[in-house]
Amino acid sequence: MKRFKRFSCALAACVMLLSLCLPASAANKVPAPAEWAANWAEISSSEGRMSITPGADETQMQFSWITYLSDSEEFIYGREPNLSDGVAAEVKTVKNTSLLMFVNRVLLTGLEPGRYYYTYTSSGKNQGIAYFDVQDASDGFSVMFCADPQLGRSGSDSEEAIIDDCYGWDRTLKASYAKAPDLSFVMVAGDQVNLAYSNEQYNAYLYPSLMSNLPVATAVGNHDFYYYLYASHFYNPNVREVEPLSMGGSGYYYSYGNALFIVLNSNNYLAEDHESLISEAINAYPQAKWRVVMLHNSVYCAGNDSMEMPVVGGELPMIGRAMLTPIFDKYDIDLALSGHYHIYSRSVPLTNGVEKSDGVVYLAASSASGSNYYAADAEKIPEFVDFYQNCSEPTYSILDIDDESIEIRSYGTDTGELFDTCLIEKAAAPGDAPSYIPSAYYAKIVEIVKMVLNILYTKIPFDFKIFM
Repeated sequence: MKRFKRFSCALAACVMLLSLCLPASAANKVPAPAEWAANWAEISSSEGRMSITPGADETQMQFSWITYLSDSEEFIYGREPNLSDGVAAEVKTVKNTSLLMFVNRVLLTGLEPGRYYYTYTSSGKNQGIAYFDVQDASDGFSVMFCADPQLGRSGSDSEEAIIDDCYGWDRTLKASYAKAPDLSFVMVAGDQVNLAYSNEQYNAYLYPSLMSNLPVATAVGNHDFYYYLYASHFYNPNVREVEPLSMGGSGYYYSYGNALFIVLNSNNYLAEDHESLISEAINAYPQAKWRVVMLHNSVYCAGNDSMEMPVVGGELPMIGRAMLTPIFDKYDIDLALSGHYHIYSRSVPLTNGVEKSDGVVYLAASSASGSNYYAADAEKIPEFVDFYQNCSEPTYSILDIDDESIEIRSYGTDTGELFDTCLIEKAAAPGDAPSYIPSAYYAKIVEIVKMVLNILYTKIPFDFKIFM
């Protein structure tokens, strides 16, 4: 039986890869203006595009950019707009000798609230001065949540499709920033691009001007996991050391203010991986009042199958609600954020599949770029879905988090319509994490995977550590 479960994991990965080739429904997208189309060379620029991610807590920030010509780059930051007080940060470079690519990473620590300015070099060329803000989270903070920008999805990955989807992604970022200019960071529940191996699409994803100013926490989507570029572009904190069947990246976690954010890789079908990561995160930040999980595939939503993937002989035993909801319930998760189905929906608070006031709220986002939409069948919407919307424009949500509540406000990008609100309240902080004891079988699997990766490190001229 155990062998069958492991085989099921591999089979599921194959099914997911095949699903990438399925046709999308027609998108009701807004075409990019002419000046965007004329700027294709810059949008798809092959190197030097900065990616900012949250650090392990609110005093840290992490930066990553790719170069092809140089492994000796600089990063300067300071408080003055002209960087007259600039300090050089350490740049750690990971070399990919097979593809002549260098992944440059910077970790800033000890940051205090306020505005910082920075500049960096790409292949020795100065990239100008940009800024980022560190918000004071002591009295609460705000984040933007969305999913599935999936640049390229609207038109068979053509240049026109990437430009249009990039334009939609830019509109959503600007709309959310206008609604909440004090955003601490952005959360994206996977599928940043349509093709995991397209650096053009990743560069377009990082093209909007606000991407140079706002840290963005991303999840690994089914359109991200099967190639190394995701892990190269996004330098995440507390990354899971080993996750089989995912070249692109792994789960991770971070703290911000009074909240703990745990990002799962839903392409990984090993339940014990997810539970051990959640347990590790809670033990690392036991003081957090709120526990928020983000993953790509929706567990409960108004979508077609909500992570239940039927195969010959029945459903895979390690996918979907049966795998994740008991873990979320056990560890007192407050909010689970997801995407994948391109349909906005929100559940009532659920514990063990039943409505309960202190249960988990499941929020699934639609497309953040308008690259692709699907429609829910109203007759098949489960009773636990409290609200859903068949979207015809990009959408996003603002989460206002303080000591008493998480308030969710969801908007249409172009109309500015506030179409859904939700208030999650909790009187006291959750208790300690339950004890987690991995099975001997799971520990053996992890040991074997590590051994195989160590062999790859020494035998293949390719730095697989950028995947971790």
